[in-house]
Parts: sequence; C-alpha cells; structure tokens
Amino acid sequence: MYMKNKMRTLKEEIYKASVAQTDAKIKELKTDIKSLRDALTNDTKSSAGDKYETGTEMIQIEISKLVSQLAKQNKTAELLMTLSGDHTHTYVKNGSLIKTNVAIYFIGASLGKMIVNDTTVYCVSIVSPIGQKLLSKKVGDSIEMNGKQEILELV
Repeated sequence: MYMKNKMRTLKEEIYKASVAQTDAKIKELKTDIKSLRDALTNDTKSSAGDKYETGTEMIQIEISKLVSQLAKQNKTAELLMTLSGDHTHTYVKNGSLIKTNVAIYFIGASLGKMIVNDTTVYCVSIVSPIGQKLLSKKVGDSIEMNGKQEILELV
C-alpha cells in the first residue's frame, strides 16, 4: 500500500509539473508573438524598400511558426485538463502512471523526459509507439520496447 501511495503522490506531482510546463510555454509563446507583432507595427519603412520587405516577411514567417507552436501547446493544455493526477487505473489509459522494470511513464501529453521529485519520468502520448504498446495493459503484463519491460506498478 505504501508504494501505491508513493506512486499516486508522484503522479499528482507529474501532473502539476506537466500543467505548469505547458502553461509557461504558452505564456512564453504569447509574449514572443506580441513582441514580433509590435516590431512589425513600430517598424518604419526605410529607403531601402527591398530590405524592409524582406525583414517584414521574415518576421511574418516567424510569427506563423510561433502561432503554430501556440496552437499545439493549447491542444496539450486541453488534453491535460481532461486528465487528473488523482485517479487510480487498473489498465493503462490516458492519465496513467506506469512503472516498469526499465522506466516510469506518464501517459498523457508528449512532453518528453521530466525529473519530478528526483525521479525520471517519460511523459508520452497514448498515440506514441510506447503509449500504443502500453495501452490497456495491467500490472504483470510485459511489452517489447528497448528490451522486455514488465509493468510493476500502475496508478
């Protein structure tokens, strides 16, 4: 029971860290987009017209890239809102924390490697290769991914 509680606490912390990381990235992207839009608005056309047009186009391209990244981060935030760090799962699904003999995985948003409470956790999407292999598995089941991985704990 102690290990289950420890895993549940870790899951809650991972969830909070995932939300915080996503929120911070959204804020950063919004700030960057605003700065670039302000630069476009405040920029005055110089006598070298082609140079001005090229600079304006480069800023527009950068804004488009950032807007695309912002849309992706907003989708991640929406996904995280559907998950909760306090549910315990019997089978792997979105929101599950899985400990195998090789690694610990949090199924939800694809945020990559995180270190939470001195524990390395891989935050992966359910549609990722590892997410697909883990989907619907339970404690005691095994998967083949970078060698055989047995599911030891699941919350």
